[in-house]
Amino acid sequence: RSPWGVPAFFLGGASAGSIGWNHYREWRSQLDATIGVGQTSDIYAGALLLKQRVQTFQRVLGYLPVGDSVPPATSSDFSPSSAAAYLEGRTRLAEMAFTFGLRWDTFDPNTTLADERISAQSQLSPRFGFSTVLGPATVVGSYGVFYQAPDFQFLIDAAFDDTTRTGRFRRGNPSLGFEKATMFEGSVRVRPAPLVALTVNGFVKQLDGLVSSVPLGIDPDSSIFGNADFGNVKGLEIIAEREFARGWGMSVAYTLQQATATSTSAFLRFRLPSIDPVTGDTIIPARVEFPLDFDRRQALTFIAQGQSPANFGPQILGIRLLADWHASGIYRYQSGLPYSRTNVAGDSLLGEPNGFRLPSQSTIDLLIRRTFQVGAQVAGIYLDIRNLLNTDNVVAVRRDTGTPFQDLAQLEKMADQALARDPNPIPYESPRYRRWADLDGNGLIEGQAELRPLYLQAATDFSQPLFLYGPPRIVRLGFEYLF
Repeated sequence: RSPWGVPAFFLGGASAGSIGWNHYREWRSQLDATIGVGQTSDIYAGALLLKQRVQTFQRVLGYLPVGDSVPPATSSDFSPSSAAAYLEGRTRLAEMAFTFGLRWDTFDPNTTLADERISAQSQLSPRFGFSTVLGPATVVGSYGVFYQAPDFQFLIDAAFDDTTRTGRFRRGNPSLGFEKATMFEGSVRVRPAPLVALTVNGFVKQLDGLVSSVPLGIDPDSSIFGNADFGNVKGLEIIAEREFARGWGMSVAYTLQQATATSTSAFLRFRLPSIDPVTGDTIIPARVEFPLDFDRRQALTFIAQGQSPANFGPQILGIRLLADWHASGIYRYQSGLPYSRTNVAGDSLLGEPNGFRLPSQSTIDLLIRRTFQVGAQVAGIYLDIRNLLNTDNVVAVRRDTGTPFQDLAQLEKMADQALARDPNPIPYESPRYRRWADLDGNGLIEGQAELRPLYLQAATDFSQPLFLYGPPRIVRLGFEYLF
């Protein structure tokens, strides 16, 4: 029953017509070994072998015949295999330590393309790291190259229900190569005072050969998966810590990061080529980097903890009620993640991919605990409060409005459409009659002036943002017994 008297809004209708079936099996074997070489050196070695069996079937818009904008069904059955081996050495010389490593990766899709078998691909990736003491500081640096085999879904044809007018079909590419990441990292650690440590980390990760949709013409459905995208992740991390001693301790961690790439999804076709109407030339837009989905620019975490002394407070009946209490608090702040806006229909992007950002989020958590002896065992009571201030943190928004709420124009449109479908008056005898909505008191809720506000309220209820906020305040009061 609707509280507003008029018929309520419900999610209904047929399914989207998408059918998917996936079957996956894996056989894995791994061996690792550690060899000591003298008193200052160690050697680590290992190998990994993977064999898989992958079977898939996809069909979208199954209620429509194949053709025009409806892609054909796709299926696959292949058995890829991969292997890896590594060799790493660590040695210490006086106040310096070095790490050298080499990793070998290979990937074989075990399939054919145009009646020609695709050969296996292999890569060698070196790693290097060092640490040394320079006066009061410890300096650590590292360099590494990392290769990752492409996801299996990009080796085969893909059919999907498009929402951004960039096609519904992508050609699989079993000859895809490795995705590559080159990482540089350095850190400096100092102790400016007893019990106090300060660490500054900096990192740069260069991404290359990321899987993307490569156009083979102006038709979006002609795209094929290829290693065409690139990007970079860079950031700075500062950590200050006061070790727990003499009843208190605290730490502060701040991270500044930027993560961008030329595409936010392997299925996204944003750089659509066009034909010049005058010259007939194919125009391909310039490559531009966009924020990645995990591009959270700033994060701050503050942790404080304390403990009351064993002899703290007055003694009542031989018990010091204020002694041995432990308390800790955590403050977290995170800037908003990026997201893409769309039009009301959801089939066109507004602006650039990930060109908008969610609001920042912050929470304060508090934990208070006291333990005591119960015979030979230890028990305790605790008060655990999450999101102490009950802050409303927006974790998602509507892509068409950029807020958790539907805009008034769309609500009015929903109400008008519902009123047009069911404009019948509601008599006094009906259980759906609401006295407060009968403005003229004639025993009938009728007409635009009386029915439309009810439909508008029902539409507002239907559009409530139930799952777009983070957890509310949660309070736990409990007893624990350790045995």
